[in-house]
Amino acid sequence: WIAQKGVTLNCMACGTNNWTPGAIVSTGTVDEKGNTYMGGPNVPMAQLVCGNCSFTIFFAAVPIGLVG
Repeated sequence: WIAQKGVTLNCMACGTNNWTPGAIVSTGTVDEKGNTYMGGPNVPMAQLVCGNCSFTIFFAAVPIGLVG
């Protein structure tokens, strides 16, 4: 998927291109007052973790086909 979309994966923190897949995570929902709620609408996210500095990026897991 990354190659198909032409995504450039140089780490924004250290500049390397040494990524390790992380977990599929889902966060809580935050309302307009900043309160966090678990459950309800959320977007499952796929992590990529930099192997050099541990900076982490996320991609929406459903559109890239990792979760149905």
